[in-house]
Amino acid sequence: MVRCIQIGLLCVQEHPMDRPSIEIVLSMLSRDIVELPVPNQPGATNPTKKFLDWNMHSSIIDGIGRGILYLHRDSRLRIIHRDLKSGNVLLDKDWNPKISDFGMARIFGGNEDHGSTARVVGTYGYMAPEYAMGGRFSEKSDVYSFGAAWKMWNEGNGLSFVEQSIVSGETEEEIVRCIQIGLLCVQEHPMDRPSIETVLLMLSRVIIRDPETITSAKQNYILRFFSPPNTTNRYVGISFSLSEETVIWVANRDTPLKDSSGRYSGMALSQNVKTGKQVVLTAWKNATDPAIGSFRGGIEVMNGIPQLVTRNEGGRTGGAGSGTA
Repeated sequence: MVRCIQIGLLCVQEHPMDRPSIEIVLSMLSRDIVELPVPNQPGATNPTKKFLDWNMHSSIIDGIGRGILYLHRDSRLRIIHRDLKSGNVLLDKDWNPKISDFGMARIFGGNEDHGSTARVVGTYGYMAPEYAMGGRFSEKSDVYSFGAAWKMWNEGNGLSFVEQSIVSGETEEEIVRCIQIGLLCVQEHPMDRPSIETVLLMLSRVIIRDPETITSAKQNYILRFFSPPNTTNRYVGISFSLSEETVIWVANRDTPLKDSSGRYSGMALSQNVKTGKQVVLTAWKNATDPAIGSFRGGIEVMNGIPQLVTRNEGGRTGGAGSGTA
């Protein structure tokens, strides 16, 4: 009883910065924190700040994203939450996030991917503009809520709303990257926002800097920075380990780096059967220029069957898969 009273006193302190967050209150109630801070003690430090480091924050962000992915893709029926916000994310004793409060959720079946309503419900500040003003909602509405960010980034002060105890030289770059991803999610037009799958990919990408490399598990392939002959432009590519000259994939073909101060953060062949959008492989323009050439290869769905197809300037030159010549 006395412990609950002490926690209550911490929550009603005069200055907002002195009050613990709901995550910290839960830790104190579950006795993960044995020694409670003294209310209104100047300069008192929060005993969970060391525990709630950037790795823990990052894990919670990733867990929320995976929860949204389940609702949008992996659930038997597609679910649009419509009221995603920090207050509707619960944390268990191991700090795993759980999305809650589905009272405003809408279920889609079949090929449905959007809807509209004359009765807008939710929390202003987290609502996508097309939903708040026009009652239109979709998966991208939830993406907007997930990425709700602050205008301070546009004022050049993107880290000012981040708890300073988790900001350091080692974490600052990753924190800023998360803020940038959040800003992609809150763009005005739904078509400009990434899907939750893309968000998770962006969050999980490994960052390498020139001249760092990443080698595959069996040491066969190397992701590295390189410069083709007769140029100082820097590209990021994958080469076969037996020969560094044999580059088999280039990431920034049309946007080479002009010096060695660059970095690369994070390709699978695919075709979206709904939109027709493809991810393909394309040949180099010539032996010294990785810019896009005339040959390309990728997955194309023909008669409902995905096939690997190569083309030259639009004309088919070969293929592999059921029903191909």
